Amino acid sequence: MTNHRATLGPRPLPDLPALDGVRLRVLAELTRRARPVDTATLTARLGGHPNTIRGHLDVLTEAGLASRDPLPASGRGRPALGYAVTPAGRTAYRMCRAGGPIGPAEVTEALVAFLAERPDGAAQAREFGQHWGAGLAASGDLATSGDAARVRAISSTPGDLAASGDAARVRAISSTPGDLAASGDLAASGDLAASGDAAARGRAISSTSGGQPPASQSLPIDERSCDPSALPSIMARVMITLERMGFSPEPGEATEQVGASPTEIRLVTCPLLDAAREHPAVVCSIHHGLVEGLVEEPPHRSAGHSRAHPVTLVPFAEPGACLLTVSA
Repeated sequence: MTNHRATLGPRPLPDLPALDGVRLRVLAELTRRARPVDTATLTARLGGHPNTIRGHLDVLTEAGLASRDPLPASGRGRPALGYAVTPAGRTAYRMCRAGGPIGPAEVTEALVAFLAERPDGAAQAREFGQHWGAGLAASGDLATSGDAARVRAISSTPGDLAASGDAARVRAISSTPGDLAASGDLAASGDLAASGDAAARGRAISSTSGGQPPASQSLPIDERSCDPSALPSIMARVMITLERMGFSPEPGEATEQVGASPTEIRLVTCPLLDAAREHPAVVCSIHHGLVEGLVEEPPHRSAGHSRAHPVTLVPFAEPGACLLTVSA
């Protein structure tokens, strides 16, 4: 039986290349014409070199914004190629004419503004981040072949670094679990954006309970999480994800604590910096929860128990960086 549901509904809009200058003029000319047109006609209309026009046509065709088919033969020799705008190309041109596409960045800004107006917005943002991070960790595809060096930097012995040239990028964590504090919520700090006190901001967003868990709560770490042939280790997972998201993470100085081995990471860029400055309680809570979701181990990885590693995020902690700390 044929599954007709797979063909119902609109088609997705393809990823758009840069549309400006000559390329946008080429797309505009294709949109204006009812029939396919060849490179020579476009060059005569728009000016420039045929190779330049052809290059932009290739980009538009590969992006799915234009189609390319042989024109009807008008004599001897190979027929010229004709280019026509596709439905996606027509939409892309209209988007540019209307002021540019509204994409994921605008959706994110709208979501942040919506949460910022809610009394529990920071808590919901953090919960969303935890769900997001847990989903990324569960997907199992965070490490790629290019990340192998960072994964190898984690030793199979908890708390120790393997001998690796990339070891400085990823720091090992100990096997002593911590507890998340219920009070670690950005909403506790109403003047987070205006405050210049990094310590106060750290207290407002910290998830550490401030105490040492009893020895009876300690669970042995599953050594498979530190095995390069298995899933990425916890800190490799965090570093890889932060790199992919555009935070430019750099290892910081680990603070010595009894019974724990905190790993400090400097976040020197932010993909949502403008929104974070305007609504730090929401944006920073999302990023805080994201890391919490990344470091929480699934039940099957820890003998039927789920445990979390305390995470502290200090937004705008120092010139040029926010500070993230993950403890074992």
